[in-house]
Amino acid sequence: MFRFTSDLHIHTTLSACCRDAAEVPENIFPLLKEMGFRKAALTDHIWRNPAVPPSPWYAPQNGDEILRLRDRVRAMKNPPISAIVGCEADMQGPGKFGVTSDLRKQLDIILFSTNHFHMRDPKYMLQPEAATPEKLARHMMSFYLSAVRSGLPDVLVHPLYLISYLDIYRETANLITDAEFREVFRETARAGIGLEINGSVITELKKNGQTDIYARIMTLAKESGCKFTYGSDSHALKSFEAAIADGNEFANLIGLTEDDLHPLMFV
Repeated sequence: MFRFTSDLHIHTTLSACCRDAAEVPENIFPLLKEMGFRKAALTDHIWRNPAVPPSPWYAPQNGDEILRLRDRVRAMKNPPISAIVGCEADMQGPGKFGVTSDLRKQLDIILFSTNHFHMRDPKYMLQPEAATPEKLARHMMSFYLSAVRSGLPDVLVHPLYLISYLDIYRETANLITDAEFREVFRETARAGIGLEINGSVITELKKNGQTDIYARIMTLAKESGCKFTYGSDSHALKSFEAAIADGNEFANLIGLTEDDLHPLMFV
């Protein structure tokens, strides 16, 4: 049975949404080693682009603390597992990104969210013309393609998952044909961008009986040549166990093998 041994999407107390004061490197790395992991990436939220003003929520998360965390982790002697430091970057809309290419030179990995649609302030997050499956399908795909073509991400996190619109996710996904998905996934593969299997998202999909929707999308990505990463998207130490179990279960559901993994997944 296939299982992941690298977790490339972990938040620490530097993320404003972290729910656990114990979510720090000194606790994260030993815990993951106990769970059989060999590599971890700390990837806190960031907004670091002077040309695109951040929302009030993002403004304090300007990346300075992440760079200090990078130095701290690099200075660790004999960490329990291979450890890297990156970020989870964001966008306000197609062509409006929260980071610049300079950040790629400073961090080990750039994760990119294309679907934080729960941030509803239209000043800071472009909203669909209407909250209908038809409008959301185009909205989701336009964000995704813009990120792929930006040259910024190493990995797209929780890709093509309809955050905060889960009640109409099935209808929305069904409006996008297999051919459309394959076209954007082939472009993703050509760009060398990884697609994340997000354990926390899989847990949420299981609760709502919608795992099959995401299995269809990620199977099309696999068939189109995309390479995958795994991320627990952990915001608390206690969240690792379920996210890891559900991520592994989903990987086996869509038939992932080691050959399907992105190079960043290897030590």
